Amino acid sequence: MPRSRVKGGRLVGVGLVLLAVAMVTVVGAPVPAGAAEPDDGPAAVEAAVAGAAFDEIEARMLTVRPSVGPTWVVSVDGMTVGQQVLLRTLQGIVNRTEARLYLVDSSDQGSQRWLDTFQAEGLITVAGTTNLAGAVDRFAIEASGYVLADPTVSWTVMVAATVAAAEGAVVASPAEVPMLEAEGLTLVEDVRGRWPDAATAYEAVLSERADDLPHAGIAVLRADDRLMDFAVQQGMPVVFTRPSAPDWSRVSALITDRPPGTPVYGYLSDTGEEEAVAVGTLATAGLVLVPSDTVRNLSYQVAVGADRPREVIDPPDVSAVEPCAPDTLNVVVGLTDGDNVNVPLNRFSGPANWASPRRGDLPLGWSITPSLAVLAPAAWDAYVREATAADELVGMIGWGYGAPSLMADAQGFYEDSFALMDELEVERPFLQEVVPELNERRPMRRHPIDA
Repeated sequence: MPRSRVKGGRLVGVGLVLLAVAMVTVVGAPVPAGAAEPDDGPAAVEAAVAGAAFDEIEARMLTVRPSVGPTWVVSVDGMTVGQQVLLRTLQGIVNRTEARLYLVDSSDQGSQRWLDTFQAEGLITVAGTTNLAGAVDRFAIEASGYVLADPTVSWTVMVAATVAAAEGAVVASPAEVPMLEAEGLTLVEDVRGRWPDAATAYEAVLSERADDLPHAGIAVLRADDRLMDFAVQQGMPVVFTRPSAPDWSRVSALITDRPPGTPVYGYLSDTGEEEAVAVGTLATAGLVLVPSDTVRNLSYQVAVGADRPREVIDPPDVSAVEPCAPDTLNVVVGLTDGDNVNVPLNRFSGPANWASPRRGDLPLGWSITPSLAVLAPAAWDAYVREATAADELVGMIGWGYGAPSLMADAQGFYEDSFALMDELEVERPFLQEVVPELNERRPMRRHPIDA
């Protein structure tokens, strides 16, 4: 029986955890009355989506949604950090106007899966495979030049990425300069040796470049994090810090200096204690984390299938299923951490997870961020279409990772999140904070399990 239908109109780093949890909080919410239009830019595609809530979240998350063109595939295996930074920033520039550069990585279970899936569905055409030199030769003309960084001083890479995002340039280390200059690229800016520390550099560059960066958000990334392509494509600043770092107070002040409701991409913690501090800091500023530091090819994923209506979930008939009672232990088996975009795009792709031939034998809740429909529309559609009657896609936390109890406008966060879920017909949220009154809106029901 089909589990999806089309609705027209419009840590990574941690493994998946199998939980038995008591879930009592599920709700829907009204769609916001208005929706902001995405910022002007070179986007060639207006997403065919489900409604006003999708449009509102899309406007916050994206400045660019390109069309898809003939695609060149490059393997990053064996590349140095400097080479990968060059390639990912080139990918971000190329994919601003038309998504044509896709990277595969043998350590990523999802990159080949999605390439194969998109080809099989006729969504993309692969023009060929190439290497770093071939990609530079083919696409260097689309970059304005290069920004010189020093990979041995990692924060210079983040500073260079911010300049590159503003200038439409690539980030290079000295070793890559001869190859770039042979293609006619010239130096845009040298960020080496100009500031005594990372925080001073971030403060200076964000002050200088604020008006040149179209995205209101910010990315918190290491030099070797995979999301660099998306940060450059969307035109957002890049910084790095952690709550245990000496520069946390200064850099976190830069991160939180943006309008409430703005997404923060990447990740801000390496331990549970740091995570609590980081998410709490964002929440008190009204910001929402989009965990995504290890996500590959998001500058490409954002384009694929965006011109089609989104698949929405066709909920199973539970009219004969006994409702949960408050005096009963209600057990749900679910996979957590799907708020991190890398989980559905990579971790779930493994042979023991979504790809398992035994998927469907046991009723499972697969946590997934509703924002996947915004950031990787064709991947979202694939999960909805492929779900069996025993698979439930559960909205993880909200439209991003937030701590509503610390937000000045918790109601707004819930309304935005549940309105998006309603448009995608995601029935259940997976919440970290218990809000009993929400259960009155859409009560949880037991899912029968055959003995």
